Amino acid sequence: MVWIFIILELQIMKRHLPFALTAVKLFPVFGLALVFLSGCVPIQRSEFSTLEDEIRISPEKYCISVSVHTQTSDPAKQPGIDTNRSFAISPSSKRFNLQVTKNEYSEEWAKTNPTPWIEANLTLIDPSKQSGKDDSIKWKNGNWKMSLFFTGPTSRPPIYSEFRIYTFWYCPLFMRPY
Repeated sequence: MVWIFIILELQIMKRHLPFALTAVKLFPVFGLALVFLSGCVPIQRSEFSTLEDEIRISPEKYCISVSVHTQTSDPAKQPGIDTNRSFAISPSSKRFNLQVTKNEYSEEWAKTNPTPWIEANLTLIDPSKQSGKDDSIKWKNGNWKMSLFFTGPTSRPPIYSEFRIYTFWYCPLFMRPY
């Protein structure tokens, strides 16, 4: 009688054994799906290779937000970025012109709270292509060089900076907020 139970148990195990092996093989797939479905997001970050206290950079996909320290808090006397002479050099050593758009939020805030910092959004423009509606070029990961020249009522020396842009994957399931 015991032999019959052992034989029946072996028959049941043979039927369920392939399912158990498949589940073990799929465990890494379920683990990766859990990581990717838990809200992991890519965040672009930057770090300077040269020490610059006069400039701050906050990268996004198609533009970078730049804050530059000036000598005056008066918005009428602050210099602007000269798009004719300013440029960026990509990690692949390609030179790009810069298109400057004003940061409207910081301009509104500066009207009531004077600050010596000017802020702008910089977009890359390929000089070899004709300008059109969709000229957006991504700020890719790697080591960048940027030269900013200024125009305006007050003089400001140019800024030559080197920085690295990299993508950081933030996963709230495994990391604490930063």
